[in-house]
Amino acid sequence: MFERILVPLDFSTSAARALDTARTHFPGAHRRLLYVADSRRDYAASALDLLESGHPAASSADLARDELERQLEANETMQVVDGVPAEEILGVAREWGAELIVMGTHGRRGLAHLVLGSVAEAVVRGATVPVMTVRVVQATAKTEEPAGRTLPLRPSPSGG
Repeated sequence: MFERILVPLDFSTSAARALDTARTHFPGAHRRLLYVADSRRDYAASALDLLESGHPAASSADLARDELERQLEANETMQVVDGVPAEEILGVAREWGAELIVMGTHGRRGLAHLVLGSVAEAVVRGATVPVMTVRVVQATAKTEEPAGRTLPLRPSPSGG
C-alpha cells in the first residue's frame, strides 16, 4: 500500500511508538527516519557549555545522528536536517516523495498546547500525503482505562 514512509523522531516515547507502528504495520515499506535539529536551541546550549567548560558540547544533530544509526533496521535510511521542525518535515516529505508520514504526538492541551504549539498539528494541516499520528496513552489510577479513551455509549432504554 505505502512504499515510502517518513517517520520524524524527537526521541520521545510517542516518537518511539510511531516508529514501532510504522515498522509493524508497514514492514515491507522503505522508511526514512528523520530528526530535525532546531539550531535556535542548540546555539544557546552550546554557548552555555562553552562558557562553563571551555569547549562546546556535541550538537543535538550529532547526538541524533549517532542514535539514529543505532536504531536503523532493514529498509530504513536516516536523515538529520536543521530548521523549524514542522516546515522541515513537510519539506523532506515532499522532496523524498513520502507517501505517508507516521509521527508521534505529545497530546498537549490547553495552555501547554497554546504556548508550545503542536508540530504534529502543523504537519497534518500542511501535508499533501496522509499523516498517521501516534500518541502514547497512559492508564489513570481511578479507572485503569487509558486516559483519553472514550467508553462505548450504552443504548438508551427506548432503543435509540
